[in-house]
Amino acid sequence: MTATQLGQTPLWLVAVIIGGRLPDLRLDMIDAGDDVVFAAGTICLGCLINWPLLPWMLPIPEGAMKGALVAVVALAALFLAPGFAAAAELRAEMRQATPIGPGDALGTVTISDGPGGAVVTTVLRGLPPGPHGFHVHENGSCQPTTANGQPVPAGGAGGHLDPQHTGKHEGPEGNGHLGDLPALQVAGDGSATQTLTAPHIKDLTTLRGKSVIIHAGGDNYSDQPQPLGGGGGRIACGVIE
Repeated sequence: MTATQLGQTPLWLVAVIIGGRLPDLRLDMIDAGDDVVFAAGTICLGCLINWPLLPWMLPIPEGAMKGALVAVVALAALFLAPGFAAAAELRAEMRQATPIGPGDALGTVTISDGPGGAVVTTVLRGLPPGPHGFHVHENGSCQPTTANGQPVPAGGAGGHLDPQHTGKHEGPEGNGHLGDLPALQVAGDGSATQTLTAPHIKDLTTLRGKSVIIHAGGDNYSDQPQPLGGGGGRIACGVIE
């Protein structure tokens, strides 16, 4: 087989595909006279062992180099893009918060990156019309707890997400809880299809494994006259994944 034929037979691509996502793949380009050679490096299988990918050097004619490099980039995008997509969008399946645990499904809350902060998209139904406090809470649980001998729906979610320990509820534009989102506006038919922005949330990884809570009442973005915006009880909850 000639060098040209070898260059047209991407055996090293087959090896990469068999290996799956191989973040430690290294392909070194070596000038070998009229041909350009890809020398296989090493890959990390499950990041447990290093194994020589290919013990031989695959010659590729210099004229075919551009196409080969395009193939490398395209293959990397194919295997890595799903991982980036997963990191760029989070989702919570919302359910009623009841004294005995999560109840009926109410829809979804999706959180994605945006130029002005996190973009929160709601597709919800079955909620009481009007404004509702809407926050990210510190724990990834929608289970009830007990306080003063009484059940607390979705009490397992804990308090508002506040990694800087500000101890203040000032809404999405303030300098308090990171989990303070814009208030949710529910239409007369019980639906809430909105796109909201949380400007202080820049890193979605801080939200993964937390929870989203919808409160019974509105939110004045203050701890006065009532704490936490006056939202009161928790009527819906979903874990962010």
